[in-house]
Amino acid sequence: MTDTARVAPNRKNTLVIARKVVVRWQRPDQREVDWYRIDGFDERVFPLQYKPDARVHLNIDLEGFGTRDQTIESIEVEVKDRLSGNSIYISFQPDSFTAGHEAFCNQLKVGGTAHHSLHIDLHHLLLGLKAGVNQNVVEAIVRVVRAGKKYEGKSTRLLHVLRQKLVLFVPGVMGSRITVNGHPNEEAYPEWSLLGEKEFAWLACDQSGNPTEDSTALRVDLFRDFDVSDVYDVEEQPAMVEPPDHPVLYKGENVSGPPVRYYHVEPWAYDWRLRLELAVNSLLGRKPGTPGAERPSLATIWQEASYKMEFLDAKFSIACHSTGGLITRGVLQHEESKRWVDEAFFVDVPFWGAPKAYYVYLTGAMGIAPVSDAIMRDLLPNVPILYYLAPTELYPDEVMVVDPGLETERRIRRVPGESVGLSMRRLVDAAREKGDYPTAAEIDDWNDGLENDANAFHASIQNQPVNGWEHCHVFWSKTKANKTVGPTFVNPGREIGSNVDYVKIEGDGTVPLVSQKADVPTDSLVEIPSHPEHVPSPNEAFVWETVLAKLRAQVP
Repeated sequence: MTDTARVAPNRKNTLVIARKVVVRWQRPDQREVDWYRIDGFDERVFPLQYKPDARVHLNIDLEGFGTRDQTIESIEVEVKDRLSGNSIYISFQPDSFTAGHEAFCNQLKVGGTAHHSLHIDLHHLLLGLKAGVNQNVVEAIVRVVRAGKKYEGKSTRLLHVLRQKLVLFVPGVMGSRITVNGHPNEEAYPEWSLLGEKEFAWLACDQSGNPTEDSTALRVDLFRDFDVSDVYDVEEQPAMVEPPDHPVLYKGENVSGPPVRYYHVEPWAYDWRLRLELAVNSLLGRKPGTPGAERPSLATIWQEASYKMEFLDAKFSIACHSTGGLITRGVLQHEESKRWVDEAFFVDVPFWGAPKAYYVYLTGAMGIAPVSDAIMRDLLPNVPILYYLAPTELYPDEVMVVDPGLETERRIRRVPGESVGLSMRRLVDAAREKGDYPTAAEIDDWNDGLENDANAFHASIQNQPVNGWEHCHVFWSKTKANKTVGPTFVNPGREIGSNVDYVKIEGDGTVPLVSQKADVPTDSLVEIPSHPEHVPSPNEAFVWETVLAKLRAQVP
């Protein structure tokens, strides 16, 4: 409402002034904000980043209200969420609160002044409105009583309290594409040759488990798809791209172009062949990191994301699959990770390793389509990841059977301080007798040094994550058919086909259930209802809907 006041500066002239209530949202630092709009609303939007202790200023200018003869009798502020329709009312009379909102804002003095500023705590604002961060469109309506007359003004822009969240995705073994120095124009993995998959052999490591100059990674990238099949379909999950009940926000004058993303999934590809502590070092910004293609640290990841995401939260979350979960647990052993990481989401992680590593060592049968089993088998004795994924000393069940069905049969379990090398060599000898494994002249022996390094790494990641198990969410899956690779053995009686076999146990087809759950507290475990197999498990919509729900639960 506007009114007019007549002011007579002299007897000949009369100046007419319109009375108007002007209401504006303002940042505490008074910095100007770019134009934004929300789909479905005509007004421009005033976006403000949510922080637990942040405030917003609501400026109220009473234009044309004189101060000599009559004072303001009362001011009522209605703060309304246009999404839910919920409102908070704050009423003021001269020099006093009448609504008891001390936690909501600081005192507004009402009297003869023409400018008023209300400093509103964002946390309490959202609680009062029963609105969520990212899920609000807030309008302020100010009603003024002066000399018995009522005046009203609405905020010129709609307040939108938001928080952009980065989710770092760390894939599993063979989940990153790799190009090596010796062949910069063609990927070593995944390998697409129709002539025997020769490119995968470019990934060979030396007997110390290090890449050669030619096999050092030049570039790595997330393995997103193979032919017409998805491998990692995580970056455009609907829960992250179009989260439900979130308004669609656009930067600029028009509701057009790509909307502002509230959540962004950023993949962190890496050279999965190598020692996992090197990947941990890379993420922490320590040396030595993974050789070759430089991988960004947690600090660099956040810094680069902040250039693209204006309202980025001070911390991000990590979602990780399989081997990526071992790396993440390694990162979360270090205090400096608390500066950057709040929540962690583990999907089908072999915390205690998997017997499949022994079966693949003997056969090369990883189950990855673009890789030759023979080339895989020939490379594995000197590839560190094989040893890091093998059952750890904490794995409680049997891992292999030596001399099955014979009087000398031995059922092997991991024993702290004892190498499995001797037992593996007996399996190798049995496989050679059947013609199922190369001769000693054709392939390197089991690498005791790499097994020791793997044991040391697993021993180093057994403490509770520094962000607390309450902020770690561990997804697990168990396929309906118990066909996960269990104890490996060489069948003494079979003569046709491979004699290397395994006992089938419960798990996701790759990782036993006992290793997925490991020492994780029950409250941190999350069952994937559809029980997918290992490889596609992080593509499940349920996983990302749960990620969204947990991130939403961090804030009002």
